[in-house]
Amino acid sequence: MGSLTDRDASANHFLDLITLDAPRDTPLTLVSVADSHLPTVPPTSDQEIQAAPDEAVDSTLVGFVHVAKLRQMEVASPDHRKTLRSSVPIGDSRSEALEYMKNVREKTEMVPRRGVLGWILNFFKKIFK
Repeated sequence: MGSLTDRDASANHFLDLITLDAPRDTPLTLVSVADSHLPTVPPTSDQEIQAAPDEAVDSTLVGFVHVAKLRQMEVASPDHRKTLRSSVPIGDSRSEALEYMKNVREKTEMVPRRGVLGWILNFFKKIFK
């Protein structure tokens, strides 16, 4: 088979990396993964957030709040979307952020997604029915 494009024609080949006359034996089972020795961090629960409700919102939580706001804007009417753009969804505490995300989830979980993500999700739902 010849080159498909000029770029393909000028690319280096990798045949010199293939040096064995026959393929290697492949194990039928893989060994267990090595222990990384990283501490296991338990997921943050509602009780932990409520136990420290005034703790500052970290950057990760801010990111999730933004995702929730985007989802809320996706399902909102055009007039409501204008007001959402200028509003700040949370204050400075973790409990406010959690409450906001729960409210958005409750309001939007039954509404189908739009845009590219919605199309992809609907496509796979149809395939795997």
